[in-house]
Amino acid sequence: MKYMEKEKQGSADWAPSGNGQPNAQSPASHSAAKTKGLYTMLGITMKSGRVYGISGKTGTGKTTAATQFLVEGAELGERGIMVLAGERGEEYVRNAKTFSFSFDKYYESGAIAVIDLSEEFWERKDALGSLTGQNDYIKSLSSSLGRYVNEHNTARMAIDGITTLLNGEEDLTTMLFSALKDAAPKCKILATSIVRDDGLSFYGVEEYKVDGLVRLDTGSDGTRTATIVKIRGAGYDPKPFEYAITSAGIVPLEKRNFDYLRKLPTA
Repeated sequence: MKYMEKEKQGSADWAPSGNGQPNAQSPASHSAAKTKGLYTMLGITMKSGRVYGISGKTGTGKTTAATQFLVEGAELGERGIMVLAGERGEEYVRNAKTFSFSFDKYYESGAIAVIDLSEEFWERKDALGSLTGQNDYIKSLSSSLGRYVNEHNTARMAIDGITTLLNGEEDLTTMLFSALKDAAPKCKILATSIVRDDGLSFYGVEEYKVDGLVRLDTGSDGTRTATIVKIRGAGYDPKPFEYAITSAGIVPLEKRNFDYLRKLPTA
């Protein structure tokens, strides 16, 4: 895996305590995050040890949503890691720094790390054609990510373009998601997936394996909507939620009270 240079350096300016919470010196010691992740906007509390998904066609804001998820955590004193399965690391960092939320601040300090899998994946593409090669890669990948998460006390992981790591086989998808949960049980995991036509994911398998799924859409009139498709163990509002992509990232275009969701039974 290719670690981006800034994330290797880290910084003493951002240092959570051993339990994953911010210490007294951390500038991220806030009672609430100013930057809201998409699931937070939709009234959903993400749980550690689970994989949540965001799916949508190109240009709907999947990568932006994944970045906001990490910035939200950094503002709460939670270390985060962005795992890029398709986009080049340098390009991702350059684009993320154009938003007005504080990605650049947390990236420079080491609070958000970036790992680029694109070169490694294409180098091993031939080996991934066999079941043995797939098993070996998933074990190696999950082990490496789990080791990083534990060594760096990471609380949030975003995998952008997880479709690239899959081949449509249900067993492989199950194996990958299970391996990620086992390797990072204290981590909230968010994975983005491109979709085909009106499906919920690229291969039609991913939506069954994630613990939660939000689909992003752009209508013929340009209206953007986020729809919660599923959330295991929690109530949710299934009505489409309008949003826009601005210099501040994904912002809601409507106000909706989600307090009633807290009264619904959970599992």
